[in-house]
Amino acid sequence: MATFSLSKLERIKSIQLTTLLFAKGKSLFKHPFTVRYLLVDRKDSLHKFAASVPKRNFKKAVDRNYIKRLVREAYRKNKPLLPLQYLKDQDKTLLIMFIYIDKEKNDFFLIEKSIKQLLTLVQKELRKPDTV
Repeated sequence: MATFSLSKLERIKSIQLTTLLFAKGKSLFKHPFTVRYLLVDRKDSLHKFAASVPKRNFKKAVDRNYIKRLVREAYRKNKPLLPLQYLKDQDKTLLIMFIYIDKEKNDFFLIEKSIKQLLTLVQKELRKPDTV
């Protein structure tokens, strides 16, 4: 059975992981998000998540925090779409960051729909065979 919690172990908190994600990670786009993701060797969690809302687009912290809250909730509800068994088999951790790029607040249903589509795209990208 899928767990719908979002624990501290499942959050990207270190600057090193964030830097690594932006330096080596891959990117996908689905309005109103850009998502960055990367597979790394780690043992503490199968996936780690972060949400970002640029200050450039939303000057008030209240607005940024509201959107991040919506993104966290949509991710929490839909994280079973991630290929957890694949990550266990590969002994990897998926780092994933959602960056909200729209200049206006959207409702929860649009945010959730976009996150579902992005998680499905990430799953397809991870299952592609690597061509070297």
